[in-house]
Amino acid sequence: MKERTLTALAIIAGVIPLFFSEEYLYLLVLMISFAIALELNDLISDNKYPLIVGLTFAMITSIGLDFIASGDKLMVIMIFLIIFVLFDLVYNEIGFNNLSILYSVSLLVGFAMNAFISLYAMSTLFVWYILIVTYGSDTGAYLIGSRFGKNKLIPKISPNKTVEGAIGGVVVGGTLGLSFALLTLQTDNILLLVLISYGIPMLAQLGDLFFSSLKRLFNKKDFGTLFPGHGGVLDRIDSLIFSLVFIVIFLRIGYISFFI
Repeated sequence: MKERTLTALAIIAGVIPLFFSEEYLYLLVLMISFAIALELNDLISDNKYPLIVGLTFAMITSIGLDFIASGDKLMVIMIFLIIFVLFDLVYNEIGFNNLSILYSVSLLVGFAMNAFISLYAMSTLFVWYILIVTYGSDTGAYLIGSRFGKNKLIPKISPNKTVEGAIGGVVVGGTLGLSFALLTLQTDNILLLVLISYGIPMLAQLGDLFFSSLKRLFNKKDFGTLFPGHGGVLDRIDSLIFSLVFIVIFLRIGYISFFI
């Protein structure tokens, strides 16, 4: 518990400079993308193919970094799809299914990185809001689940997660996020703010379960060991990835534009 807490504090300290330097944002995205590329290489091939690291890193950053026009992103996605197919033909012992998973996760992470950068450019307060809701949910689920959890949520995917923890995560994350939003974000639509505040923790937990199913599929306990007590980078941002992607989807269709 002490190790987990100290690691969490170190992660928070590493995030705080985001809100003072845009250059640090891009550096952090590059570091996270490279770390995830390493973790996915280990997941898919047990580090047998270093080329996977370069390929995955290039795909995540090409989509994630907000340097290319939106219309060009589809072309980038198609180019990498062709590259992944060629990679499968050359290294067919990896398996098409594994490379399909690698491509899909890289695409998802790339979109999440792009979403983070886009939201950062619009409002740093709204980014804080998403972080508070997401990680408030993670913390609430962990604390309440470990203390009161009795009924398993989906034991085949994540045997330690409980129904009580999931409900606690939604309540804690949603309440913390709603409180922060009422103090900092300007909106007259309180009902929608409440729905989003308590909806994000559900999306965050869905992301957690999705990545847990990947670990289960490849018989891995964690994606990495970078953060003692927490695992790898993907273990730390799995819930955030889903939160970011869905928030930007809602933003693009106009549901939450009035917040920022």
